[in-house]
Amino acid sequence: MVPDDVLGHHSLLSNLVLDYNTLRTRYNVREGDSECDDVYAYISSISEPALLVYDSRNDSFWRFSHPYMYPDPNFGLVNVSTT
Repeated sequence: MVPDDVLGHHSLLSNLVLDYNTLRTRYNVREGDSECDDVYAYISSISEPALLVYDSRNDSFWRFSHPYMYPDPNFGLVNVSTT
């Protein structure tokens, strides 16, 4: 479950990308590790532009945002109704 402080108040999650590393060497394997321990999930939030990241190895979520994630008003038509 995504923690509330990471999810945000009005998040609308749209895409999920899984990134896993199957490169297993004697140097990067810890005792008790499984194949799924190197998985990251990237989830986009479109209503509050941000990227949510889940790290399966540490069982942790975090969120980040940047002005580049917001729509550029110079490349779209925005109509605001006053009624």
